[in-house]
Amino acid sequence: MGKSPSLSWSIILIVEYSGVGLGICQRLFRQVATEDVPVDVLPQVVRLSSGGEGRRVESYGGLTLILACRSVTRAEGAKRVLEEEVDATLRALRVQQQGQGKGGDDGLKRRIRFCENTKVLIESLDLGSLQSVFSFSSRIRRRLEDSNGNGNGNGNGRGSAYLTHLVLNAGINSHWKKDWVAAAKQFLGEGLVSATTAPKYMLQNVGEESGDGLGWVWQCNVFGHYVLVRLSFLSFFLPSTRVVWS
Repeated sequence: MGKSPSLSWSIILIVEYSGVGLGICQRLFRQVATEDVPVDVLPQVVRLSSGGEGRRVESYGGLTLILACRSVTRAEGAKRVLEEEVDATLRALRVQQQGQGKGGDDGLKRRIRFCENTKVLIESLDLGSLQSVFSFSSRIRRRLEDSNGNGNGNGNGRGSAYLTHLVLNAGINSHWKKDWVAAAKQFLGEGLVSATTAPKYMLQNVGEESGDGLGWVWQCNVFGHYVLVRLSFLSFFLPSTRVVWS
């Protein structure tokens, strides 16, 4: 089989730019930047070309985090937070390397290389617009093809960049009013956890439609994700690509 290849992670996160979405990004980087990445997180077998032999990947040379958000401007704040964390991790690893002398540890060198080759990118995506979803999918396909030197558009050539994970976390809630009396009853009767995770006092809007003529909340929370996954399967998924829909 030859030597196992060293590839780069490419993770698309369909997230909001604060709260849980930002936390997912931070946790992902911290987890994959460690020496002992959990086995169940790794893409286990990669086929580098059509009809080629599947190979088990033992090391990864970098990470590309693609944050897909409705507002690129507001997502810049999340990008800065993540880049600061990458820089801080890299500085700590280099200090550790200096303490080891000239030889150094191979695992430490791999982690430093991984952080050096970690990039955080932002892409515009509005799940409430199918045109935006199609456009986003096309841009990601071109990005991967350009990274691999494959500009023929057939998606068959695979180099060192490919999609390892697709994390679908974004969602919306459309409401027009809070019923504070009902909120107090739920807090007192059902407790804090129930009142904050499954609020019954948020009076939701009814009958809102997207520009595509679909229920706006349903399209943003369900159908937009579904269409993106289907497009991804056709364009740039590998057998080892993992989808996390939360």
